[in-house]
Amino acid sequence: MAKFLHIADVHLGFDRYNSKVRTKDFFHTLWDVFERYAIGTGVDFVVIAGDLFEHRMIQPAILNQAQLCLQQLQAVGIPVIAIEGNHDNCPYGTKTSWLR
Repeated sequence: MAKFLHIADVHLGFDRYNSKVRTKDFFHTLWDVFERYAIGTGVDFVVIAGDLFEHRMIQPAILNQAQLCLQQLQAVGIPVIAIEGNHDNCPYGTKTSWLR
């Protein structure tokens, strides 16, 4: 039987309390979840069920956070299935999102 990790509503880039430290908490938590519950338990794959990001227009530093987290899974061969949430879909006037 396949073992997988299901996460949703990560909201990387959420500016909590106008504090850069609180904003980074979302990154540190995602890193920890991947490390403990994906890599640490040896899942077969990870499902991100929407809203990896808080905003449709992703700042470069926030994209870097996502890449770092996803690269740790890639390094150990854990595939990721990502589903577009309402925060992830195409910014108005564009035809693509981070997911595509």
